[in-house]
Amino acid sequence: MQLKSYILRTSRLLRQPRVTYTDDEITAYKRLLSQTAEGTVEPIAYDALYPKHRFLQYVAERTDTVLHGSNNQDIRQFEPRDSTLFTGQPIKAVFAANDGTWPLFFATQNRRDYHGSIRNICIKTDQARYYYFSVENRTTDEWTDGTVYLLPKTTFKQGGIKSEWVSEQPVKPYAKLAVTPEDFPFLEKVSYHEKKDPIWRTLLRAFFVKK
Repeated sequence: MQLKSYILRTSRLLRQPRVTYTDDEITAYKRLLSQTAEGTVEPIAYDALYPKHRFLQYVAERTDTVLHGSNNQDIRQFEPRDSTLFTGQPIKAVFAANDGTWPLFFATQNRRDYHGSIRNICIKTDQARYYYFSVENRTTDEWTDGTVYLLPKTTFKQGGIKSEWVSEQPVKPYAKLAVTPEDFPFLEKVSYHEKKDPIWRTLLRAFFVKK
């Protein structure tokens, strides 16, 4: 465990320290969550003074909720789809995260006009969270407004890594939060890879090459 922490601390992965919340911040987040009700998909009217990724991290840490980011702003129910876990194991499932930043990448990276692979990492430790985001193609409209959906954790189980959660049953969100590219804290830190690049090269770049 100490070796893992050392490798992560000395790597070139993007890092977010463990979030601590003030009493005023918690009060603001509880007020926002009071707008929601299971069985509906209420948009959260976000008026807090704090960055949205902090609110989403609070939701992921302090409530029985996982998060899913999408360009689609009007999803009423998520259906399981064929995909693979972080470990490469095939699965038909709805994917979500117990992390406030990871879904923001998927919500704001413009998938409608994008053709290519996406490579990303989210590793959680007791002291920090570590990320890597890489896309294959540069486009003039790489980013877009999107939505992060709040999903009840009931049918989910942990996927290939701690932050990855999957449900093999359909899931209805109980709330959603509109987001913009500026809400994604690593907007200027996304890397690029070539189509021909093997995964191992991307991993080496993620851990050892500074963005």
